[in-house]
Amino acid sequence: MHEMAYADEIRQLVDQNRQGKKIVAVTVETGKLAGIVPEALSFCLETTLQEAFGEQVVVTLNCVDGEALCACGTSFKVSEPFQACPNCQGYRKTITSGKDVFLKSFEIEDEDE
Repeated sequence: MHEMAYADEIRQLVDQNRQGKKIVAVTVETGKLAGIVPEALSFCLETTLQEAFGEQVVVTLNCVDGEALCACGTSFKVSEPFQACPNCQGYRKTITSGKDVFLKSFEIEDEDE
């Protein structure tokens, strides 16, 4: 279950940059071609962040389509690895995005709250 490894890596990034402040929310973006089960990653993030910071953290997970460039020159969106080119119906393509998982943002509690 590599979702837990991603969750732990994201927790480390947040911890390194939170400047000792309370974390309120975390937004993560994952490509549909990253091989991630979104529900599993969301669960792992919620669990890992709560254990690390002691409080409930709102987790938002955005899943985005990938993009590919076909041998015929067509650029198109892909949501699964074996998707054919909409122009030539071919499968000779290079995936150019959609395999990434990254921390998009995190929100810290305002000191006035």
